[in-house]
Amino acid sequence: PEAKPITANGASPELRDAVESPLPLTDLAMVTTAVVFKGPAPKGSVVVSTLISGQSLPLAEKGGAQTNDLEMLVIASDDNGKSFPTDRATVSLNMRPETAARVKATGFRFIQSLDLAPGRYQLRIAAREGNTKKAGSVTFDVEVPDFAKEKLSMSGLALTSPLSSTAPTVRPKDPLEKLLPGPLSAYREFPQSDEIAFFAEVYDNTGKQPHKVDITTTVKAEGGQTVFEAKEQRDSSELSGSSGSYGVTARIPIATIAPGLYGLKVEATVN
Repeated sequence: PEAKPITANGASPELRDAVESPLPLTDLAMVTTAVVFKGPAPKGSVVVSTLISGQSLPLAEKGGAQTNDLEMLVIASDDNGKSFPTDRATVSLNMRPETAARVKATGFRFIQSLDLAPGRYQLRIAAREGNTKKAGSVTFDVEVPDFAKEKLSMSGLALTSPLSSTAPTVRPKDPLEKLLPGPLSAYREFPQSDEIAFFAEVYDNTGKQPHKVDITTTVKAEGGQTVFEAKEQRDSSELSGSSGSYGVTARIPIATIAPGLYGLKVEATVN
Protein backbone atom coordinates (compact mmCIF):
# COMPACT_ATOMS: atom_id res chain seq x y z
CA PRO A 1 0.00 0.00 0.00
CA GLU A 2 1.02 3.60 -0.55
CA ALA A 3 0.34 6.40 1.91
CA LYS A 4 -1.61 9.43 0.77
CA PRO A 5 -0.54 12.80 2.19
CA ILE A 6 -3.56 14.85 3.25
CA THR A 7 -3.80 18.14 5.11
CA ALA A 8 -3.96 17.92 8.90
CA ASN A 9 -7.40 19.57 8.71
CA GLY A 10 -8.86 16.20 7.72
CA ALA A 11 -7.71 14.48 10.90
CA SER A 12 -10.23 12.39 12.80
CA PRO A 13 -11.22 13.49 16.33
CA GLU A 14 -9.31 10.53 17.77
CA LEU A 15 -6.13 11.50 15.92
CA ARG A 16 -6.46 15.12 17.00
CA ASP A 17 -6.92 14.09 20.63
CA ALA A 18 -3.90 11.78 20.42
CA VAL A 19 -1.53 14.34 18.94
CA GLU A 20 -2.68 17.02 21.41
CA SER A 21 -2.42 14.74 24.46
CA PRO A 22 0.30 15.87 26.91
CA LEU A 23 0.93 12.21 27.78
CA PRO A 24 1.60 9.33 25.38
CA LEU A 25 -1.44 7.17 24.55
CA THR A 26 -0.90 3.41 24.48
CA ASP A 27 -4.13 1.95 23.05
CA LEU A 28 -2.36 1.72 19.69
CA ALA A 29 1.18 0.86 20.76
CA MET A 30 4.09 2.31 18.80
CA VAL A 31 7.78 3.11 18.96
CA THR A 32 9.58 5.87 17.09
CA THR A 33 12.98 7.30 16.24
CA ALA A 34 14.12 10.44 14.44
CA VAL A 35 17.39 11.31 12.69
CA VAL A 36 18.48 14.78 11.57
CA PHE A 37 20.27 15.47 8.29
CA LYS A 38 21.14 18.69 6.51
CA GLY A 39 18.11 20.07 4.69
CA PRO A 40 17.47 23.13 2.54
CA ALA A 41 19.69 25.83 4.13
CA PRO A 42 19.53 26.78 6.91
CA LYS A 43 17.11 24.02 7.92
CA GLY A 44 17.64 20.42 8.92
CA SER A 45 15.68 17.50 7.53
CA VAL A 46 14.19 15.44 10.37
CA VAL A 47 13.35 11.89 9.28
CA VAL A 48 10.82 10.18 11.58
CA SER A 49 10.26 6.42 11.59
CA THR A 50 7.33 5.02 13.59
CA LEU A 51 6.57 1.33 14.03
CA ILE A 52 2.98 0.51 15.05
CA SER A 53 2.60 -2.73 17.00
CA GLY A 54 0.89 -5.41 14.92
CA GLN A 55 -0.48 -7.00 18.09
CA SER A 56 -2.47 -3.86 18.93
CA LEU A 57 -3.71 -3.30 15.36
CA PRO A 58 -7.15 -4.88 14.82
CA LEU A 59 -7.87 -6.28 11.36
CA ALA A 60 -11.24 -7.05 9.79
CA GLU A 61 -11.92 -9.78 7.23
CA LYS A 62 -13.38 -8.48 3.97
CA GLY A 63 -13.59 -10.50 0.79
CA GLY A 64 -10.83 -12.82 1.91
CA ALA A 65 -8.50 -9.93 2.80
CA GLN A 66 -7.51 -8.43 6.17
CA THR A 67 -8.31 -4.73 6.24
CA ASN A 68 -8.03 -1.54 8.25
CA ASP A 69 -7.41 2.17 7.62
CA LEU A 70 -4.56 4.04 9.31
CA GLU A 71 -3.88 7.74 9.62
CA MET A 72 -0.67 9.29 10.92
CA LEU A 73 0.45 12.78 11.92
CA VAL A 74 3.71 14.26 13.23
CA ILE A 75 3.87 17.70 14.88
CA ALA A 76 7.09 19.41 16.02
CA SER A 77 6.88 22.06 18.76
CA ASP A 78 9.78 24.43 19.49
CA ASP A 79 10.76 25.98 22.83
CA ASN A 80 8.39 28.89 22.16
CA GLY A 81 5.42 26.59 21.65
CA LYS A 82 5.19 27.13 17.90
CA SER A 83 4.06 24.01 16.03
CA PHE A 84 5.16 22.64 12.67
CA PRO A 85 3.03 19.73 11.39
CA THR A 86 3.65 17.24 8.63
CA ASP A 87 0.83 16.48 6.24
CA ARG A 88 -1.53 13.89 7.66
CA ALA A 89 -0.90 10.59 5.91
CA THR A 90 -3.39 7.77 5.45
CA VAL A 91 -3.05 4.23 4.20
CA SER A 92 -5.73 1.63 3.50
CA LEU A 93 -4.60 -1.85 4.49
CA ASN A 94 -6.04 -4.56 2.25
CA MET A 95 -3.77 -7.51 2.91
CA ARG A 96 -3.55 -11.15 1.99
CA PRO A 97 -3.48 -13.50 4.99
CA GLU A 98 0.30 -14.01 4.76
CA THR A 99 0.94 -10.24 4.76
CA ALA A 100 -1.47 -9.77 7.66
CA ALA A 101 0.40 -12.43 9.61
CA ARG A 102 3.65 -10.57 8.96
CA VAL A 103 2.11 -7.32 10.21
CA LYS A 104 0.93 -9.08 13.37
CA ALA A 105 4.46 -10.41 13.95
CA THR A 106 6.55 -7.38 12.97
CA GLY A 107 4.28 -4.31 12.99
CA PHE A 108 3.58 -1.64 10.39
CA ARG A 109 5.95 1.29 9.77
CA PHE A 110 5.43 4.89 8.65
CA ILE A 111 8.37 7.07 7.56
CA GLN A 112 7.82 10.81 7.28
CA SER A 113 10.05 13.88 7.36
CA LEU A 114 9.85 17.60 7.93
CA ASP A 115 12.30 20.48 7.52
CA LEU A 116 12.98 22.53 10.65
CA ALA A 117 15.16 25.54 11.46
CA PRO A 118 18.05 24.99 13.91
CA GLY A 119 16.76 24.58 17.48
CA ARG A 120 15.28 22.16 19.99
CA TYR A 121 11.93 20.49 19.34
CA GLN A 122 9.57 17.97 20.82
CA LEU A 123 8.00 15.69 18.23
CA ARG A 124 4.50 14.40 18.90
CA ILE A 125 3.67 11.41 16.72
CA ALA A 126 0.12 10.05 16.64
CA ALA A 127 -1.72 7.30 14.76
CA ARG A 128 -5.33 6.10 14.64
CA GLU A 129 -6.86 2.97 13.12
CA GLY A 130 -10.33 2.92 11.61
CA ASN A 131 -11.80 -0.45 12.64
CA THR A 132 -12.20 0.24 16.36
CA LYS A 133 -10.95 3.86 16.34
CA LYS A 134 -8.05 3.18 18.69
CA ALA A 135 -5.31 5.83 18.75
CA GLY A 136 -1.81 6.02 20.10
CA SER A 137 0.91 8.61 20.48
CA VAL A 138 4.55 8.98 21.45
CA THR A 139 6.91 11.93 21.98
CA PHE A 140 10.52 12.29 20.89
CA ASP A 141 12.95 15.15 21.67
CA VAL A 142 15.23 16.26 18.87
CA GLU A 143 17.80 19.00 18.31
CA VAL A 144 18.42 20.41 14.84
CA PRO A 145 22.01 21.71 14.56
CA ASP A 146 23.13 24.63 12.42
CA PHE A 147 25.11 22.50 9.99
CA ALA A 148 26.61 25.57 8.27
CA LYS A 149 28.08 26.95 11.52
CA GLU A 150 30.86 24.41 12.15
CA LYS A 151 33.77 23.63 9.84
CA LEU A 152 33.02 19.92 10.20
CA SER A 153 29.75 18.46 11.42
CA MET A 154 27.75 15.27 11.07
CA SER A 155 24.18 14.11 10.70
CA GLY A 156 22.62 11.56 13.01
CA LEU A 157 23.11 7.83 12.42
CA ALA A 158 20.32 6.14 10.48
CA LEU A 159 20.18 2.40 11.28
CA THR A 160 18.49 -0.47 9.50
CA SER A 161 18.81 -4.25 9.18
CA PRO A 162 17.27 -7.15 7.25
CA LEU A 163 15.01 -7.82 10.24
CA SER A 164 13.84 -4.21 10.15
CA SER A 165 12.94 -4.64 6.49
CA THR A 166 10.44 -7.41 7.21
CA ALA A 167 7.90 -4.95 8.67
CA PRO A 168 5.68 -3.55 5.87
CA THR A 169 6.59 0.12 5.42
CA VAL A 170 5.04 3.15 3.77
CA ARG A 171 7.08 6.28 3.08
CA PRO A 172 4.98 9.40 2.53
CA LYS A 173 8.24 11.37 2.57
CA ASP A 174 11.58 9.62 3.07
CA PRO A 175 14.80 11.34 1.90
CA LEU A 176 16.78 8.25 2.99
CA GLU A 177 14.94 5.82 0.72
CA LYS A 178 17.77 5.60 -1.84
CA LEU A 179 20.62 6.13 0.65
CA LEU A 180 19.92 3.47 3.27
CA PRO A 181 19.66 -0.22 2.25
CA GLY A 182 16.45 -0.64 4.26
CA PRO A 183 13.86 1.46 6.10
CA LEU A 184 15.01 3.68 8.99
CA SER A 185 14.51 1.53 12.07
CA ALA A 186 13.69 2.26 15.69
CA TYR A 187 15.06 -1.19 16.64
CA ARG A 188 18.04 -1.14 19.00
CA GLU A 189 18.06 -4.86 19.76
CA PHE A 190 19.21 -7.22 17.01
CA PRO A 191 19.49 -11.04 16.95
CA GLN A 192 22.85 -12.51 16.02
CA SER A 193 21.37 -13.72 12.73
CA ASP A 194 20.81 -10.07 11.70
CA GLU A 195 23.19 -7.50 10.18
CA ILE A 196 23.24 -3.81 11.04
CA ALA A 197 23.66 -1.21 8.33
CA PHE A 198 23.90 2.54 8.84
CA PHE A 199 24.09 5.75 6.82
CA ALA A 200 25.36 9.16 7.92
CA GLU A 201 26.62 12.33 6.27
CA VAL A 202 29.71 14.35 7.17
CA TYR A 203 29.35 18.05 6.29
CA ASP A 204 32.58 19.78 5.29
CA ASN A 205 32.69 23.60 5.49
CA THR A 206 36.48 23.75 5.90
CA GLY A 207 37.09 25.83 2.79
CA LYS A 208 38.92 25.60 -0.53
CA GLN A 209 42.31 24.63 0.93
CA PRO A 210 42.94 20.98 -0.11
CA HIS A 211 42.55 18.58 2.80
CA LYS A 212 41.46 15.10 3.72
CA VAL A 213 38.84 13.85 6.17
CA ASP A 214 39.47 10.67 8.16
CA ILE A 215 36.30 8.76 9.10
CA THR A 216 36.40 5.96 11.66
CA THR A 217 33.51 3.66 12.60
CA THR A 218 33.78 1.55 15.75
CA VAL A 219 31.53 -0.74 17.75
CA LYS A 220 32.62 -1.14 21.36
CA ALA A 221 31.39 -3.27 24.23
CA GLU A 222 30.57 -1.79 27.63
CA GLY A 223 34.03 -2.71 28.87
CA GLY A 224 35.70 -0.81 26.02
CA GLN A 225 36.62 -3.77 23.80
CA THR A 226 36.42 -2.95 20.08
CA VAL A 227 34.47 -5.62 18.19
CA PHE A 228 34.22 -3.78 14.85
CA GLU A 229 36.29 -1.05 13.22
CA ALA A 230 36.34 0.48 9.76
CA LYS A 231 38.42 3.40 8.51
CA GLU A 232 38.24 5.46 5.35
CA GLN A 233 39.74 8.69 4.09
CA ARG A 234 37.90 11.18 1.89
CA ASP A 235 39.47 13.95 -0.16
CA SER A 236 38.16 17.52 -0.39
CA SER A 237 38.54 17.26 -4.17
CA GLU A 238 35.26 15.30 -4.08
CA LEU A 239 33.53 18.58 -3.21
CA SER A 240 35.00 20.54 -6.14
CA GLY A 241 36.27 23.30 -3.88
CA SER A 242 32.95 24.11 -2.24
CA SER A 243 31.13 23.07 0.93
CA GLY A 244 29.44 19.71 0.74
CA SER A 245 29.03 16.31 2.33
CA TYR A 246 30.52 12.83 2.35
CA GLY A 247 28.12 9.91 2.64
CA VAL A 248 29.25 7.26 5.11
CA THR A 249 27.82 3.76 5.19
CA ALA A 250 28.84 0.37 6.55
CA ARG A 251 27.39 -3.07 7.16
CA ILE A 252 28.16 -4.62 10.53
CA PRO A 253 27.72 -8.41 10.77
CA ILE A 254 26.84 -9.40 14.32
CA ALA A 255 26.91 -13.20 14.08
CA THR A 256 30.29 -13.29 15.82
CA ILE A 257 29.49 -10.58 18.40
CA ALA A 258 28.55 -11.88 21.83
CA PRO A 259 25.17 -10.84 23.28
CA GLY A 260 25.34 -7.62 25.30
CA LEU A 261 25.25 -3.83 25.11
CA TYR A 262 27.39 -2.04 22.53
CA GLY A 263 28.01 1.50 21.36
CA LEU A 264 28.27 2.45 17.69
CA LYS A 265 30.44 5.53 17.04
CA VAL A 266 31.30 7.34 13.83
CA GLU A 267 34.02 10.00 14.09
CA ALA A 268 35.33 12.39 11.44
CA THR A 269 38.46 14.54 11.67
CA VAL A 270 40.18 16.91 9.23
CA ASN A 271 43.66 15.78 8.29
